[in-house]
Amino acid sequence: SSSSDISRPQVVYSCMQMISNANGAIIENVGSTNEIIIILGETNARLQRCGTLEEMKEVVTRYCQYAVECISESNKRDESELIQRIRNYIKENYAKNITLQSLAKEVYLSPAYICLLFKQETDETVINYLTEVRMDQAKSLLRRKDLRISSVGEEVGHTDPKYFSRIFK
Repeated sequence: SSSSDISRPQVVYSCMQMISNANGAIIENVGSTNEIIIILGETNARLQRCGTLEEMKEVVTRYCQYAVECISESNKRDESELIQRIRNYIKENYAKNITLQSLAKEVYLSPAYICLLFKQETDETVINYLTEVRMDQAKSLLRRKDLRISSVGEEVGHTDPKYFSRIFK
């Protein structure tokens, strides 16, 4: 046995370190759940039973794939929550002068990223959604006979009455 040979306990320790690093990434992104703790325990037990390097590599690879899936699912949920926050902000503030910049400040992201994410998840642009919310509100306000089109436009966030009447048609 030469000095470059690595003992089985050293290999197992290195594999456990890799699994621990992957687990740290899961906890950092997802948090700790009973399922994650159970799977980590099962993975460590499986690693102890491995007879060959190939089997150990398989155990580590599987756990790393599990980590990627967990984090990916968590990110999808976070994005959906973000889209919901954007929608709620627009519904609550449609009468104000909402710009992509003001929306970006509200959710702490860049305007370009908000546009991309919103389009990917909803199949419509943020601006189209804002316009849709304003038009729906305008329709309900116009059912009241005592309001003029120009005042309805202002109430739903359009300061230019000509532009509002043009897009409302």
